[in-house]
Amino acid sequence: MLLGAGMNGHLGLNEPGTPFNLWSHVTDLAETTKLIGQKYFSRKVELYKGITLGIRHILEARTVILQISGSGKAEVAERLINSKTDPDFPASVIKEHPDSWLLLDMEAARLL
Repeated sequence: MLLGAGMNGHLGLNEPGTPFNLWSHVTDLAETTKLIGQKYFSRKVELYKGITLGIRHILEARTVILQISGSGKAEVAERLINSKTDPDFPASVIKEHPDSWLLLDMEAARLL
């Protein structure tokens, strides 16, 4: 499974606070996700909910690759490396996966 981490550490719209045992589900979007998600539309769109694979799917994947890129995600990468696994920071769950890989570009790694 190839994933990216959101600015608040979400994985595939599994927002902070999402239990790690959920399968696919409809989720309420965090304010950060609603704001940043506007970049995918040519006009303003009201965003409320999303459909996502759950963290349980991520943990059951054979291999997980988490890609974090850009200077705007440097704090996300730093928090991931220096924090414990916590549902309030969903990206941290990759630390629990037996075959996970973290790919950072130089800009995302600048605080490490």
